[in-house]
Amino acid sequence: HYTKDYFPLVTKHIIDTIFDYQRGKTETYFKDNNSQVLCVIDELPTITRDGRGKPTAATETISDLAAAGRYHRIGLVAATQNYSLNPPRIIQNTDFLLCFNQAKDEEAKQIGRDFNLSKDWVGRIKELKTFECVAMTRSSPFVVYTVFGVRTETMGPVEGIVLPPLNQHSAPRKTGNI
Repeated sequence: HYTKDYFPLVTKHIIDTIFDYQRGKTETYFKDNNSQVLCVIDELPTITRDGRGKPTAATETISDLAAAGRYHRIGLVAATQNYSLNPPRIIQNTDFLLCFNQAKDEEAKQIGRDFNLSKDWVGRIKELKTFECVAMTRSSPFVVYTVFGVRTETMGPVEGIVLPPLNQHSAPRKTGNI
């Protein structure tokens, strides 16, 4: 039987196991072959904060992953609608951020402070439309390709449009004379 209380414990165990394999403590295959792992966590604050906003069993482990995972060939992709609810060590170790519309003024301002954005950019992330996002970085440049295949690098924020999901949550609508 699933309860929210068990999920952080299971997540902690999985990440600890990945760390053990990547370090070669449990099995040397992954370390010997320089294997890389990408951990993707959706709605991160629901795993790192309990119902009262306190840290869970997984908070420190996921924070360690954000801080030291790269050394062990482990990457972290964390998704959340509430950036400010991420643990401080995860925020401090976030080098790249894809930001969609931030309806809450304080969320947009914190992202602006953390990624050194101008007031103009903070305003823009509050007005993004569906599928629009702003990609930003703290320390490493983004590699950007134009529609003509020209490669450039930039440290500044990049505004773009993501591809919509291909799954269907509702039946397609008929458009035009098709």
